[in-house]
Amino acid sequence: MKKTRRKFVKELGFISMGTIILPNLKLTANNITQAKKINIPGGIASCAGVTNNGWYAASLVISDDNRHSFSDSNIDSNIDSNIGFEERGNLLQKWIAEEHMGCSAKLVLTTSWQTSVNKELACDKSILFPVSPRETTASPVVVFVSRDENKWYLNLYRNGEVSKLYSSNNSIRYPSVISIKNDIIISYEQDNDNEGHISLVNSQGEIIYQTQGRRAKLVKAGDKIVLMKEICTNNSITPCIELIGNNKQENIWHLPEEDDYTFNGDICYSEGKLYVVAETTHAFGQDDRMGNFRELRAWHATLSDRNFKPVAEQSLIPVPEQTSTWKKENLSPIRPIIFIEGSVPVVLYRQFRDAGFKKFGWDLFKTEIKNGKWCPPVRITENIISPNTAFGLIQQRDSYILTLPSFDNNGPRIDGGPVVPTNHRIEIINQNKNTTFPLIIGNGSHTYKFEESIGYKNIAQKPPELPCKTDGRFLIWGDMHVHSSYSKCIASMNGMPDEMFRYQRDILQNEVICSLEHSIFMKGSEQKYVYDLLEAESSNNHIVLFGDEPGMLQGRHTNFYAYRRDVIEQLRNIVILYERDRYQTYKAIKAFIKKDALLITRHFHGNLYSSEKEMLDSFDPELEWVFEAMQGRTNAMMDENYTVEKFPNVFLNGGKKVGLYGGTDHYRGVGPNHYCLTGFWVKEFSPEGVWEALKNRKTIAVSDAKIAMFATLNNKLFGEEMTVQQSDMIFKVNLSSAHPVKKVGLMRDGEMLDWLPVNNTIAQIELTDTTVARGYHWYCITTEVESVYEDTAIGHISPFFVEVI
Repeated sequence: MKKTRRKFVKELGFISMGTIILPNLKLTANNITQAKKINIPGGIASCAGVTNNGWYAASLVISDDNRHSFSDSNIDSNIDSNIGFEERGNLLQKWIAEEHMGCSAKLVLTTSWQTSVNKELACDKSILFPVSPRETTASPVVVFVSRDENKWYLNLYRNGEVSKLYSSNNSIRYPSVISIKNDIIISYEQDNDNEGHISLVNSQGEIIYQTQGRRAKLVKAGDKIVLMKEICTNNSITPCIELIGNNKQENIWHLPEEDDYTFNGDICYSEGKLYVVAETTHAFGQDDRMGNFRELRAWHATLSDRNFKPVAEQSLIPVPEQTSTWKKENLSPIRPIIFIEGSVPVVLYRQFRDAGFKKFGWDLFKTEIKNGKWCPPVRITENIISPNTAFGLIQQRDSYILTLPSFDNNGPRIDGGPVVPTNHRIEIINQNKNTTFPLIIGNGSHTYKFEESIGYKNIAQKPPELPCKTDGRFLIWGDMHVHSSYSKCIASMNGMPDEMFRYQRDILQNEVICSLEHSIFMKGSEQKYVYDLLEAESSNNHIVLFGDEPGMLQGRHTNFYAYRRDVIEQLRNIVILYERDRYQTYKAIKAFIKKDALLITRHFHGNLYSSEKEMLDSFDPELEWVFEAMQGRTNAMMDENYTVEKFPNVFLNGGKKVGLYGGTDHYRGVGPNHYCLTGFWVKEFSPEGVWEALKNRKTIAVSDAKIAMFATLNNKLFGEEMTVQQSDMIFKVNLSSAHPVKKVGLMRDGEMLDWLPVNNTIAQIELTDTTVARGYHWYCITTEVESVYEDTAIGHISPFFVEVI
């Protein structure tokens, strides 16, 4: 009888093995002692390889030496908190100058034959995705992507030199590399017409093969190349494996579709067989918890097989179900790699460490096949490691060389929230293959049931074209409030930055991709790394928007946005120096950042002022153009379940002219909405076009569906100020959605007037207000639409600001 997934996993339980203590060994040319580590300070990611002389490791270093961080007092402990505004401004200029000294990122090489020297291979504005081949090479080989002010570069370090194989105005992502037939073959990804495009080049930069797809992994199979890639749609992610000989496709396999997504995989080859491991999960879209539910599966096939089969009895690798002890969070396995030990398949994966309230860090676990079954996983790393940055693994006879991106969880705890990580480093360790460490279980008093997510399909279908003129504007979409695990509030479940970007790009099919992290809980190097990943998502088809939510001390939770990266990075220093005080921070932004280069927005909860007047007086129209009307927790303009008043109605009723936008936020799935979006009515497809739409309030805020909305009053557009006679209060409204529009209505001064039924996917409607009194009023067109979810979707268009005469 076939076992169910849950029964299959629970039968295994979890075996926690004790630590094996090994004797101290003398440091030799090709070995590191069991008791000692080589630490590369500032290391974020790493790769490793083998030459005829020994092992080598390349470490991506983003130093925090010239980057400042928040502390318990919000400002560096070396700074006198009593200094004034001007003195802080002088410090700001000094900090900015220091950050621009030298390089922002470096790639350094460590070798077993010269462990005391780290050779600098590259230094640039951004360096990403270092990889090395698994095959033994004559000298160290490292492939990486870099970026300067103008271009992206694919780089190859070989024979002691770095060569730029390819340059592009468009971003280059996710290289992979093998050594074959005395040459080096490299794959890389770029965007092409909203699809991923993979190119293979040789060591001279000559293209030898191209195909559609994303996230390529290469492996050598005899004298042939095997390429594993992901085919991504808005509803599925499916790995496809191509066998390439003489630069032509000889065979192709599609892995079994055992769940909606099969992704973040790895592949290896041994003795005529291919082995694949990957994460699987249900389709995203339930809520903000992208990383809440993951499983691991493994398959194998010979080069002549037509299909891949499970490595064991079934493809599922039985990782015990674990949950946090302090909050309702799954601790799912992620980012597996696979290799062969003798003739035995071995899988390593990462799992969140349940170390206490809002901690941040993952452990590395190992499982292998014995007697045809996967063994219970064991923890093989002592210190926490990062969730998603690359690490290196070298197999030796009795040990592994591991090059691990690690850090400490001993930084300050700010505002009672997460601990800020410190001491980022690459740890290079030679560890006996049998070394294990006990499973760490948190000290919380609660236990929670492991929950599977619910998969939803077609969650954000494009609305039909509106049957009206739109003032030369067209509609594009983005989620302006997206947190990844690096924000650290619900790190085990939020998902990695690249997954958040994948969700926005492929599933929501947004044109604008945004990152908004809690910088208050991040080291400067972490924030730079996430922005590097975001910048790598920019293309001819996708605009990136840099965001930051640093935790202002008064007047509602506050987000900051810029389309220029230097502006958002300058903001971090301002917020630190002016101690998150709203008045001082606003003053400094006006003094030190170019006008209109930075947008400040607020959302409905957190840090109220003592009075409504004080709240309204804190508003600055030069900096605050739009406020968040839609987010996962609440339909803020219509609900009062999370706040003492509807939002941003209190500002609008106070005469503040703000547009509306939507953003999901992270909220543990507790709220009426599954996702929220901003519709930007832009004049041009560019970062400047998005900025103009925000500045001029040409935005709409929606939840759970894409709803096209366009409206005029007296021939003037939404978002504008106007004077209108009582008899001319006729709003011309155009609506469309892939799902039927149920009804539409006018919101006047925060109160809904009568609803008008629609029951169509496209509508042209006139809404009137015959009871309005003379004087100032604001109006918002609001609509309710069917969706793929049990609940309906809501849409608001940015207000009209009307003086009725």
